[in-house]
Amino acid sequence: MGEFIALIDVIPEDIDTEFEEFVG
Repeated sequence: MGEFIALIDVIPEDIDTEFEEFVG
């Protein structure tokens, strides 16, 4: 799970927001 969060930290904020909704 750590690498997953690290990946989200790398991607742009625009995608990060969508990811947060996707993950919950």
